Amino acid sequence: MRARGLDPDLVDPSDAPSPLPEVKLEDVVIGVPSQSRRTDFGPIKLFVGGLHTDTTAADLRRWFAPFGDVVDAIVVADRGTGRSRGFGFVSFGSPTAAEAATKGMNGTEVDGQNLKVNRAEARPPRY
Repeated sequence: MRARGLDPDLVDPSDAPSPLPEVKLEDVVIGVPSQSRRTDFGPIKLFVGGLHTDTTAADLRRWFAPFGDVVDAIVVADRGTGRSRGFGFVSFGSPTAAEAATKGMNGTEVDGQNLKVNRAEARPPRY
């Protein structure tokens, strides 16, 4: 108490702060309180392989529209010719639509080609 400039002989013992209660380590919770898990993390992107070289993004939208709201559809083009490289991506707003499209379109023959449809995987960064 001298650090505060008080003389311990002049301080009333009843004014002294009471000791803090003991806290067990297992009772300490560090972090953010748990929240319910979100199931909608944004669009679900599907890989679509086996496309004909004349396939366009509009074709992909038309083929996948019956399964749900198509957020985005792209066909990866060859830089030299501008024609399809044989694959593309379709994004759906809901996981149920993406799952239905995967089941409904995988192995389907379109323009003489058998489509391969599955959930797109993250591409590792190129350095």
